[in-house]
Amino acid sequence: MSGSNFRQIFTLSDDELTRVSRNLAVAFSQDPLAHALLGEWPSDRSDLAVDFFKAHISAGLSDGAVYAVGEDIPALLVAFGPGKEMNDQSPEWKDVISRIPGVNRHWQLNEFKVKYENFIEQAYGKDCQHDSWYIILLGVEISNQKRGLGSMLLREMQHVAEQDQVSLCWQTTTAPEFYEALGFKAVGEVGYLSRSETITQRAYISRPSP
Repeated sequence: MSGSNFRQIFTLSDDELTRVSRNLAVAFSQDPLAHALLGEWPSDRSDLAVDFFKAHISAGLSDGAVYAVGEDIPALLVAFGPGKEMNDQSPEWKDVISRIPGVNRHWQLNEFKVKYENFIEQAYGKDCQHDSWYIILLGVEISNQKRGLGSMLLREMQHVAEQDQVSLCWQTTTAPEFYEALGFKAVGEVGYLSRSETITQRAYISRPSP
């Protein structure tokens, strides 16, 4: 792999997992989709938000892949390879879901999830994301943003997917120009109507070289 700082994380201590998850909760403090899913704005003071990110990272460690750059993991990415997916029936994830306010939980499970799955199939084509590498979480702690760490993670993930000769899929609510500059192609856009706002999410794909 081309980046000397880029590495796969195979294990994290409880303290490391908590620290990284708290940093991610702060980094996502203004993310509208996280707000709609959780029923509150993420912060390092929210046990629910911290455990939400813990569940994503734990899923990557268990069934997918977790990558990081920089000292002390200031930037982290969770992805799943071809044929793999996040287990939303894990104890960690079920615990998080059970603590989300009822109205937000209903929205997440009965509106967002259904619309998201339809969106993914329309944007990429049937089974494309399942047969590709796809990112479920990318975050950079506040104090290390705008230093190129997110770009480095994405470029290295493109390299991982390229080695496997598959595409890399990613959906986000932010910075479309940023992803396009890295060679991702926008293939779809969807709007989710939550209780408080309309959230726009875009689907991107980076395809392997012919």
